[in-house]
Amino acid sequence: MTTSGRSFVGYLADKTWVEVTNEGPRLNLQRIEGAPFVELPGATSRAVKRFVGRLLRLSAALASLSPLLLIARLALGPPLGSYATVAFVLLVVGFFALLNAFIVVSVIAFRVAEKGQATLHRPTSLAVTSTPPLPSLALPEPGSPLRMRGVVTRLDDDRDLPLVDAWFESPPSRISHLRPFAVVSEEGPPVIVTTRHLPLVAGAGEVTSRSAARAALPPAAVAMRDSLSIPNDEEAPVELVQLRYGDEVVVEGRVADTIDDVHGFELEGVTRSLAAKGGAVYRGGERRAGVLLGEGRSGPCRIEVLRR
Repeated sequence: MTTSGRSFVGYLADKTWVEVTNEGPRLNLQRIEGAPFVELPGATSRAVKRFVGRLLRLSAALASLSPLLLIARLALGPPLGSYATVAFVLLVVGFFALLNAFIVVSVIAFRVAEKGQATLHRPTSLAVTSTPPLPSLALPEPGSPLRMRGVVTRLDDDRDLPLVDAWFESPPSRISHLRPFAVVSEEGPPVIVTTRHLPLVAGAGEVTSRSAARAALPPAAVAMRDSLSIPNDEEAPVELVQLRYGDEVVVEGRVADTIDDVHGFELEGVTRSLAAKGGAVYRGGERRAGVLLGEGRSGPCRIEVLRR
């Protein structure tokens, strides 16, 4: 049995990431703020703005206590009361100086964001993290974070690639097709990977032509992008990721659910089974529990390709 999987198209529109999926016969469009693979212009100026804003809030909190300094001045009298007066003046002057600085930085951040262009973090530009996988010998609870290193393994007798992901540089966009697959490790339960959002892919991509990338994708996924009237730049390079069975990966996200037996479970209305070694469909034998990987709180699930 070969499953069709889920196609995704993502593109930047007015510096907002728009994600389109094929939910059955219709397309589902969603605008996503803060997609982890999108770099908005003015990142440095926004960071400075946040820093000055934190200082301003701290200064405002201290300034709200400044009347106590005037009371201290009257209570202490000269010469100690003079120090309270100096502290009061410094708090007020510091607050208004930070307020002016925040206004200036905000204007600069707005102008930079308005004129700049958003870009995509392509797979090869996303450094593979060196954080070791979380211990997972026991079956984790739903909602808990999960980071698992293992081998990409097919479900049932699926022969198609589990993930084909094309990153277009101009205009910034992605076409992706993902079929549910498993990550199997000797250190923990099998992890079933499926997602309703574009995953964050790191560490494995090859630069190719637009025509080669489109040929590697299912025709339905390409047709979905064409139906959205996204402009084409035939000369711009494309980074193509093709995940294969047997690749070593690290997957990261949150546990969406637990699975009583990975050798026979229901996924999106279809009964699936983890393939045994050699690719044969498992028949009978000892039950083996597993987990279903979902999106994390900070964004979509992450797939790091370690070895091809």
